[in-house]
Amino acid sequence: MNGMMKALIGALIGGAIGAAVWAGISYGLRVEIGWLAVGVGALVGLLASIGAGTDAGSESGGVAVVVAVLSILVAKYVVVGMVLDDVGAGSVSGDWIAEIDQELRTPQGMIAVLADDLAGQWEDAGRVLEWPNGGSVDDAFEPEDYPTELWQAASDWWMAMSPEERSERRREERQVRLDVINNLDDYFDMGDLQWEGFKASFEFIDVIFLAVAGFAAFGLGSKTTVDL
Repeated sequence: MNGMMKALIGALIGGAIGAAVWAGISYGLRVEIGWLAVGVGALVGLLASIGAGTDAGSESGGVAVVVAVLSILVAKYVVVGMVLDDVGAGSVSGDWIAEIDQELRTPQGMIAVLADDLAGQWEDAGRVLEWPNGGSVDDAFEPEDYPTELWQAASDWWMAMSPEERSERRREERQVRLDVINNLDDYFDMGDLQWEGFKASFEFIDVIFLAVAGFAAFGLGSKTTVDL
């Protein structure tokens, strides 16, 4: 077995260990710790260089970079799936519930709920709605996201409700949202949802940590000093 094959095996072992640690910590804390990516890259590079032995160089460093980056991406994807599995099993976090309650607590939040209901009723009746900026009911949250006449009608509806009716409508909407979250697989394709969640999990800082992880993997994997 040549040095490059051993480097690949070492890198894969490091990637598997690093990805497992990354996923475990991120899932347990429900937050990603970016610098762990650098640790994954370093571990992959170290084991790749050990595997390559005297053959360590730019090729083994390149192998380490590829494996490190893929390991981190796979770990992020797996974490999203694990969180969705929890939600689908009815394990709704307090943060999610608090977010729902905060949105529905305000008149604007409830008017948006009524506007969504009215939009469906009007469109079913054949009424054409002109959504601002080419939007739709699916991505409307703020008053300016809705057609003016629709938001006004929803506002009038809300103002005409008694306090008891408002409380009951708020309670119904809260329960609907909790039911959807608790039964995501009945409403969505979980594979698509996991992919969308994976893409949404990226921020600019993630790109930086991924790049630093790649540098660490190459430096250790090739036994070369890399100036960052």
